[in-house]
Amino acid sequence: MKLLTGIEILNNIYQENGAYPEYMNSKIKPCSKKTFNILLDSFELGDTYASFAIAYCYHSGCDDFDINLDKAIYWYKINFEDSGHIAAGFELAKIYTYQKQYQKAFKNLHQTRNHKPPSSTNGIRFFLQKWSIC
Repeated sequence: MKLLTGIEILNNIYQENGAYPEYMNSKIKPCSKKTFNILLDSFELGDTYASFAIAYCYHSGCDDFDINLDKAIYWYKINFEDSGHIAAGFELAKIYTYQKQYQKAFKNLHQTRNHKPPSSTNGIRFFLQKWSIC
């Protein structure tokens, strides 16, 4: 049995369901204004990943965006608190460390370590079982 990467798993899921979120369309430039507007719409419709991608646009300053760490922090916090995306917690800690706000960075890492996502892990368990990962 071949061990699948995360990207391969996502591709399988989207192929099975017959649709990709519009912001994952490879023809759209990452962090472009068009992608950003799609991300905002997706966030409003309840897409929990969109807030992480919005934060990334502000954090990385790619393509059509200037780096804006305050806005990146805002969106990473939303993602971490609402969806439990632990990577957002680590990104927050990295920004705080860069800003020499070491107490905030340490506090955030501690919260990340002890963080329990708002939703149950049943969805994750189902996902892993469905794709024969565990």
